[in-house]
Amino acid sequence: MPNRIITAILWIAAAIFMQTSSADEDVNYHNIAEANSSRTGEVVIRYLRELGDSCITVQVLENISEWKVISSKYFCSIDGLSFMEDLADAHFENISIFNDKISLTLSITPLEPTGEQRLNCFIPITKKIVQEISCADQVSN
Repeated sequence: MPNRIITAILWIAAAIFMQTSSADEDVNYHNIAEANSSRTGEVVIRYLRELGDSCITVQVLENISEWKVISSKYFCSIDGLSFMEDLADAHFENISIFNDKISLTLSITPLEPTGEQRLNCFIPITKKIVQEISCADQVSN
């Protein structure tokens, strides 16, 4: 009898984990320092920034079941360079959501003393999926 109870408890725990496990399971909502969202058609696009973290999480939510996260991507590198290990400083600013993309400025300072670079970037949302960040021109001062 005790083995059946333990098995039942394990099945219930697994079912609960599968229901609560989603694309946003790595986001610590207690540490959110900045967030914004915009509804675009049938979905909501939002970004989240955690306290003390220079990275950004972009998510797409759909009203399938109480606004479930259907796509999520954590951006903490650019061109293979980690914000934490390969750059002296990196942070996002001037973040705006426009229709199917997020527009932002990425400020990076390389480890070599070459000075800060400010890049115009965007993160497209294609078919309800968060795509890779794309940076083009440097911001003119």
